[in-house]
Amino acid sequence: DDVICRLPSQEQCCKVLLLDVDLIQACWRKMERNDYRPVFVFIDGIFGGGVSNHVRVHLRKKYPAYCFLDLSCGPVSSVADRAVECFYELYGGRVDYSCGLDGETLENGHDRFGRLEAGLLGPSNWSETTPIHIFAYSLGAPTARYLQYLLAKQAFIDEMGRPIRTSASWIASICTCQAVNNGTDAVYAAGLSRRTLEPVAMSPMWWIFNAIYLLVWLNLPLLNRRLGMRLEHWQARREHGVGLWRLLTWRPGVKNNAARDLCPIRMADINARIAQELPCAETRYVACGSCCTSPLVPSLHRALGPLGPLAEPRWLARNSTHYSMRHRPRLRVALGVADAVGG
Repeated sequence: DDVICRLPSQEQCCKVLLLDVDLIQACWRKMERNDYRPVFVFIDGIFGGGVSNHVRVHLRKKYPAYCFLDLSCGPVSSVADRAVECFYELYGGRVDYSCGLDGETLENGHDRFGRLEAGLLGPSNWSETTPIHIFAYSLGAPTARYLQYLLAKQAFIDEMGRPIRTSASWIASICTCQAVNNGTDAVYAAGLSRRTLEPVAMSPMWWIFNAIYLLVWLNLPLLNRRLGMRLEHWQARREHGVGLWRLLTWRPGVKNNAARDLCPIRMADINARIAQELPCAETRYVACGSCCTSPLVPSLHRALGPLGPLAEPRWLARNSTHYSMRHRPRLRVALGVADAVGG
């Protein structure tokens, strides 16, 4: 049955994750798998938004015998790029973005290869017999599902060019919070054109893109570590001989980014692709969501982090009082095997 809760958002999230871990714990005990240490992976959403740090600390304290991993996939990258980064961060090896193309081609300026990852788990600790459990927030939900889709297709290759034998059963469960599996119209309100699926000039999204271009072009190590943009696979830096004016007029990445994939049209295409392989009968899917829990503009600030002020139009700031705390959050949790779209 569905469960309805009325709790502060982070407490909601914590209770849902605790419920999920308890169910998984009971399952492993029933299977008498005392030789395996369950691994739980956090996948954040756009701009790095996700489960708060104190919730993660609480989970680690409550379940010290379990392994909790934080993945750092690109906060503004496309769903396919994020899924590929998640795989290699767990498995190890040179990130190969061509693995997530599925018949498409890399956009001009997009390198095929990215970072060399050591592998948080490695080949010996991640397989059908030692699967992982995923906690995904917002854009992390389609990222997790696309990762499972690529695993089912055995799309990944190692550094020698040999295919890696994978399957959808490498993921035992996916728990999503505030998932955007069907996309959101919010990207249109932020300035994404419905016709071209590119930022409209002078819109909040257009300014955010320009700020990201500047950060990538400058390539300052301190800023890169602080923001964690993970955009070094784009040939848009000063070291590549690209001038700032050329970068702003060229505008690479307009067809390969999180905002474009978040629109309902693109997400429908992604869902149709995923439906060819998923859902997996051996994976448990949990989905939960809630309504607005705080004023809109402060929430936007928190979601965008250092780039928050760029997305605050004055008219929105003046009228943000309409979104008050009296709208109590309602959390809806669906347990069981969901369809390919998920929650």
